[in-house]
Amino acid sequence: MKVIHIVDSLNVAGGVNSFVYDLCLAMKKQNVDVSLIGILDSSEKDNDSVKKLKAHGIDVICLGAKSKKDALMRYRPVLRKAIAQIAIDEATVCNLHLKLSVLLGGMATIGLRNVKCVETYHSQYSHYSLEYNLMKPRILLYIPCSKSAGVEMQSRFHVPKEKMCVISNGIDCENVSKVVPEKNNSITILSVGRLTKQKNYPVLIETFNEMASKDIEYDIIGSGEDEEKLKQMATSDCIKFLGTMEREKVLLRTAGADLICMPSLWEGLSIYMMEAFSLGRPMMLSDIPSFREAVDECALEGRPYRRCAWGYLVKVDDPSAYRAAIFDFIENKTEWVKMQKSSLKMAEKFNIQTTARKYIEAYSSLMD
Repeated sequence: MKVIHIVDSLNVAGGVNSFVYDLCLAMKKQNVDVSLIGILDSSEKDNDSVKKLKAHGIDVICLGAKSKKDALMRYRPVLRKAIAQIAIDEATVCNLHLKLSVLLGGMATIGLRNVKCVETYHSQYSHYSLEYNLMKPRILLYIPCSKSAGVEMQSRFHVPKEKMCVISNGIDCENVSKVVPEKNNSITILSVGRLTKQKNYPVLIETFNEMASKDIEYDIIGSGEDEEKLKQMATSDCIKFLGTMEREKVLLRTAGADLICMPSLWEGLSIYMMEAFSLGRPMMLSDIPSFREAVDECALEGRPYRRCAWGYLVKVDDPSAYRAAIFDFIENKTEWVKMQKSSLKMAEKFNIQTTARKYIEAYSSLMD
């Protein structure tokens, strides 16, 4: 059996790509013949992560489409040819990630009888009904990245249970944990992710606008459509927008931060959360199903926040709750080492080799 992972682009900014890269390497270590195809042209097609894949004997192809429209108009035969050349009449699974890959990958494999399509459902996508309804005859198995993502997918699209197999995301914990921290003198609180509605940055910006202090720095790594609006909201000098960074630099910043804040409105199963746990960072997570699932916590049920062994669970959209939790963190420095140790312990459940094994078992079930 061969496996081809298809992603929208070969960039390294997002958690999905980080996960797919780690999954490819983990599958290779388990003796799977695995390849990776990126659809869109990417300035990062020869980035360090791609070079690492190639160094381990993984075939990586960048199709070079200039835009999503260009990809859909012109690149279906190009992708079909690439898949056919890799498969060469052998039983092959195409694992599709994100919307463009689902749509183009599904169309490109029509008529390739030896190729079966699987979709990993990473999170709640907006405007996804078209892709789902067009491609559901081609997708033999959906793999939600968490139980909550599976529930969300089932409620939106009524996917039959027999066509779903929940497999939690994972990361290469061993390599991530080797990152050496860079530490500032001030208390550093960090958020990482696209500057979009999903990540819910206004709640933290409002929190830090009212916490002006020379001893606290709130850094935000990422870019996105809400960037200018968020910068206009930020009136405190302690709030710093650092833009996008390569994954290794993000991990360095993470390792040196005192607290990682993730106030998301929704998530699938966050790769960055796993990386922060692997670096032993105390976490501040919003009270949403996927985070509660990941850390085995129950809902707050009216409480503004809860101090946990690994950090804090906080009411989703309440700046006063975040402010109270942050003050609690600052005033209880004696708890930081315990939180760090608990975060490292939490990271043990996110082993990418376990995830890869479950993926391989799911693929194999389609070959019976």
